[in-house]
Amino acid sequence: MKHSVKRLLALVLSCALLSVCAFAADFTGRADELHALGLFKGTGTDEAGNPVYNLDAAPTRAEAVTMLVRLLGKDAEALEGDWDVPFTDLDGADAWALPYVGYAYANKLTTGETDTLFGTNNRCSAQMYCTFVLRSLGYSDAEGADFTYASALEFATEKGLLDEYLAQGDFLRDEIAAVSYSALLTPLKDSETLLINKLVEDGAVEADAAKLLTDKLALYNEFNALSAGSSEGADSIDMSMKMDMTMSMGGVQVPMNMEGSQKVKVTETGVELASVMTITALEQTQTLEQYLKDGVMYTNDGENKVKAPYTSADDALAALSPSDLSGAASSPLYFIESISKAETDGKVSYTIVLPGNLLTSMTETVIGSMGQAEGLDSMSIGNITMVATFENDALSSITMDMPMSVTAEGQTVDVAAKIEMTINAMGDGVVIEFPADLDTYVEAAE
Repeated sequence: MKHSVKRLLALVLSCALLSVCAFAADFTGRADELHALGLFKGTGTDEAGNPVYNLDAAPTRAEAVTMLVRLLGKDAEALEGDWDVPFTDLDGADAWALPYVGYAYANKLTTGETDTLFGTNNRCSAQMYCTFVLRSLGYSDAEGADFTYASALEFATEKGLLDEYLAQGDFLRDEIAAVSYSALLTPLKDSETLLINKLVEDGAVEADAAKLLTDKLALYNEFNALSAGSSEGADSIDMSMKMDMTMSMGGVQVPMNMEGSQKVKVTETGVELASVMTITALEQTQTLEQYLKDGVMYTNDGENKVKAPYTSADDALAALSPSDLSGAASSPLYFIESISKAETDGKVSYTIVLPGNLLTSMTETVIGSMGQAEGLDSMSIGNITMVATFENDALSSITMDMPMSVTAEGQTVDVAAKIEMTINAMGDGVVIEFPADLDTYVEAAE
């Protein structure tokens, strides 16, 4: 029983600490915002009349072009038009797509896969959709004027339409919602006018509805600028951490406290870490130590000292560096549910809500790469509320409220956690001292 509890506590701790910098795809919230603007309809409605977005489905080229035309506020114009296209695969069951493909083709937003075939039911890739969107913003890939089809993802990333997470893996309707959301907040070519403001000028979107989105962008840009200025030149961080939890397991509530320190140092060869946390629960106290050095993670749980290669999670721990600590400041706005600001006693605080369904999958991957996944059956994370506080334009503290559920070794633990982090030092002032006995740690069991 003692070993089982300690194992569960270690898993919960690892999940909680790593989830703050892990992202995976589920952009239902962004689809809702687009729907409220009248620019994203979905595939139908449920019994309660709510839109069904079918975000887990892979989009066809016809569906992607339709979503693009609706994003541009041209749904009615497309349906009312009489379009002449050279494509022979827009009849029969696929005739519904003709108005949308017709509009996009006439406005040079799309071409066919061949001179006579649009590729109606073929899958749309991230490269294809980003090409459509870039053309909509006024950029041209004709003879490589602004970009080429081969460089579409790179160019779209430069313009802020997507990040590395969306550019990799499957491209689903979910990702279309995210890229479309970014497109609204992107300036047109050679202009400071955002696409969303152009839609207001065209009468496609109500001004009050658009203001909700542009106000969110302005506040997020302000937060990002302050975060970047606070961490400029600092590639390392030393912080104190405290986590208070209430764990519900088998109908029994167990209070739990974790307190300690974490130092992260980004070097020319990788990331170094020293984390020491003291965990108190069930009248037991355990100290969990983790050290990352030369690509190896060393773990000491008080009973065992083990080590394991550290590879795929490297980028995740690097995200704990100052430049990204205060909520992945370089991330696109589609990762943010909401943001607000308060000023008190010379301090400025930003409250940011991160959707929990964006965090679960990547956290599981990171836990596995750290050799901590033994016995971990499943986990889920609820919305995380983060408050980042700045004093004299420098990041001073971060607090997070985070609900999560972890099932390990056949037991499910529901957790309500509050994490507090105080920044002690950044940059050259951070020094990591490793234990002298790391050479005695044994290889973790497969």
